[in-house]
Amino acid sequence: MRVVASVVLLVALLAGAALGSSVVDATDATFDQVVASAEVVLMEFYAPWCGHCKKLEPEYAKAAQQIDATKAVLAKLDATVESKSAAKYEVKGYPTIKVFRNGALAGDYNGGRTAADLVKWVAANTGPAVTTVANAAELETLKTQHSVLAVFFTTSIGSDKFEAFETVAKSLRESFTFAVVTDSALFDGEDNTLVVYKHFDDKKEVFAGAAFDAASITAFVSNAGVPLFDEIGPHNYKMYMDRKLPIGWLFATSADTAALDAGRATAPSFKGKVSFVWIDSSKYAGMAQRVGLKGDKFPAFVINDDSQKRFVYPEGEAITDAELLSFVTKYAEGSLSATLRSDPAPQPHTVDGLTTVVGSTFNELVAEADTDVLIEFYAPWCGHCKQLAPVYEAVAKTLQDAPVRIAKIDATTNDFDQAKFPVQGFPTLFFVPKSTHVPVPYEGARTEEALLKFLESAKA
Repeated sequence: MRVVASVVLLVALLAGAALGSSVVDATDATFDQVVASAEVVLMEFYAPWCGHCKKLEPEYAKAAQQIDATKAVLAKLDATVESKSAAKYEVKGYPTIKVFRNGALAGDYNGGRTAADLVKWVAANTGPAVTTVANAAELETLKTQHSVLAVFFTTSIGSDKFEAFETVAKSLRESFTFAVVTDSALFDGEDNTLVVYKHFDDKKEVFAGAAFDAASITAFVSNAGVPLFDEIGPHNYKMYMDRKLPIGWLFATSADTAALDAGRATAPSFKGKVSFVWIDSSKYAGMAQRVGLKGDKFPAFVINDDSQKRFVYPEGEAITDAELLSFVTKYAEGSLSATLRSDPAPQPHTVDGLTTVVGSTFNELVAEADTDVLIEFYAPWCGHCKQLAPVYEAVAKTLQDAPVRIAKIDATTNDFDQAKFPVQGFPTLFFVPKSTHVPVPYEGARTEEALLKFLESAKA
């Protein structure tokens, strides 16, 4: 049976090894063969009942027909049936698309979900990471076709400098296009010059760093290749996240010209220090709350840094050039206090054994508490949270005189240490022992009996 399955798979792959190919159906039995069948394989883990999967299906099929299957294969696996592979690769939701390169997992696909997005991603992630330019016309074509083009002008392909450039190209190829020119007659500057050509801002930047190594090249291209101020969306969201820079989010509409002009005027002063983006507040008001705003007054501005801290420009006040520059300058100098999202602290905070925690009381009642704590992170709209509520209240009432605090916090309106308490969905429960204050995730059944048993064993 294994031989037959292999023959069937081989025939399917050979039939699809050209433009006009179709999506390959994988199973647990054929999974390893499928992901090793091309340089790059995108594997979609789906569920037949999933609405997002159904929406993706025609786009995925259309993309497969436009991709040369000798370079990349689009495959799919029904994770509700072929559960072994889904479990192995820790698939948590649908659809999840994993990237395999030469048979090995390379990471998650985080690009757009249209056929055009998929085709563009494959083009950028297959074949040589660096394009060799043969003549002036070819160079001009690349400049025209790509919004960002990093070109290394060198006569020494085998040099350490070129190897450093190629290393960066391989790591950043999903975001930018890289090329090398070896004909000195085409050089834009001296030998071993790195230039980034772009369709925005100052159109061209030349590397001027002291050390020409992978780290320096990465920093240069990542900064030069990103607009100083741009609208953020699905097409570039990952690029901004990958920069690992604080992000200044301006929520506005195209009609908010004064606020947008303030963003454009302020951004150049913080190049390489803060990414400035704007997002349509009429479409993404919910995102405003996620990044620390109340979400009821626009235009609005907030800075998020990698420590999950939020620095909110006074909501409701006009965003002007001078005031925005002053606000971001204080942030960069470290003289601006982070804004803590917090509901008003209830009085009393504990009723029938259940303690309601808010952002301003989180450290005192949970993170640095003088007693053991079981804390539930919930969302008011979450159906699973509503189902757990009576069970959780019963546990709290049963243990109201015990040396343990049963607590809950609305994670959608209150800040907490997300690095220490990594909440990925709702409800999420952690047990925090007073002896160490190191959170322990609760992954048992959500029944009164199971929770009480867990707390008894945790206390022991």
